Amino acid sequence: MIDHLGGRMHWRREATGWRLDVTDFSMSRQGQRWPEASLSLRTNRNHEGRLGVQAGADFLRVQDLLAVAALFPAGDGQLNRLLAEARPRGDLHGFQFVYRERPGEEPLWSTRLELLEFRTAPFERLPGIAGLNARVQADQTAGSVAVWSDRLTADFGTLFPAPLGATHVQGTLGWRYHPDSRSLQVSGNGLEIANADISTHTRVALRVPLTGAAPFIDLQTDFRDAQLGRTRHYLPVGVMPPALSRWLGQAVVAGRVPSGSLVLRGPLGAFPFPEHEGRFELWFGAEELVFDYHRAWPRLEEAMAELRIVNEQLDVRVLQAKLLESEVVQATASIPVLRGANRVQVTGEVAGPFSDGLRVLRETPLAEKLSGLTRGLETGGRMRVELDLSVPFRPGSTLNVEGRARWAGDARVRSPRLNLTLERLDGDLGFTEKRLYAKNVRARLWEQPVRIGVDT
Repeated sequence: MIDHLGGRMHWRREATGWRLDVTDFSMSRQGQRWPEASLSLRTNRNHEGRLGVQAGADFLRVQDLLAVAALFPAGDGQLNRLLAEARPRGDLHGFQFVYRERPGEEPLWSTRLELLEFRTAPFERLPGIAGLNARVQADQTAGSVAVWSDRLTADFGTLFPAPLGATHVQGTLGWRYHPDSRSLQVSGNGLEIANADISTHTRVALRVPLTGAAPFIDLQTDFRDAQLGRTRHYLPVGVMPPALSRWLGQAVVAGRVPSGSLVLRGPLGAFPFPEHEGRFELWFGAEELVFDYHRAWPRLEEAMAELRIVNEQLDVRVLQAKLLESEVVQATASIPVLRGANRVQVTGEVAGPFSDGLRVLRETPLAEKLSGLTRGLETGGRMRVELDLSVPFRPGSTLNVEGRARWAGDARVRSPRLNLTLERLDGDLGFTEKRLYAKNVRARLWEQPVRIGVDT
């Protein structure tokens, strides 16, 4: 199990205990050799017989210590299982530990250490991590850990499509034990995490009751420079409806988020707060967005939009966008309850060339029933279209559409086959995915006023 073990050991008794010093200590296991280090351990008892311990080491390797400790199983079975499955690894530097028993009270203890290249495997709901460095100071009542990394990886198992990475991690978390409420308070302000896709800055306060009650979190993360073309890599597919995660993964083609914010406040056991037990809110503005909401329909391009999720409800407001050669005047999208959702409702208004309306009738699923009416037609002028869409998440499902096209006197349509030209169209044309209908559309034919009705 151990390939090599060596060093100089000096043990001696002292007036109230004993002391062990090890110098030039070296060890190798499974082909991995320790750098030479010094270790020390000192124990003593005071006049009341209370035990004191002092320990220190220049260097310790976590996985080797745990392998040796596993030969002497003892203590908490749950802790032993966590260590066995999480398989923590890393190098400890500058380790110091002090312990002192007190009459009628909990013992005093304190420690400090630096942990480099720490990694673990995923365990239950805890992610596996790799590449984390930490500087720890702690005692029986409080502590802090400063973390940093330039190549952190976090493996959340099936929660995300693949492990997440960061090229910059820096921040400090502190904790304090409150004996009166038997709870642990964890807090941090200024935790920075960034990679090529996003930069974040987080403030967090977490109260963990040691009585079994749900932890309470108060977290705010501000983020910037997010690349929406990478959205699919960050979708929590393990807790999202599969159809919704697949749809979002293909729908968000490109875009940039200059800034945004996430707030999570409430008991974690009640998330996503269907009864308003807490608040989860995600907000961001997007620019240069390309959104392919349905493969059979023209996508939105050059879009600017705002997205907001509050607990289980999603709302999107499109400020500007292009649909073919038309301009989106305004549009909104909503999902009242994300959990179990299978469609998103979209309403909007589009203004642009009459020819775009003809393209929609010819190039989308509307063509199956309506393309015969548009064959050979030529158009000119402009139109405005009001749309109400029900967009499905499942591939192959029908996109339901109800809309109204409006002309204001400057549009025309020509049929070369019939040698007819309707000019100065003025009125409304209603349509669904199955039907075209209109009453009293005014136009001019051969310089004469006419009125047109349509119902397919």
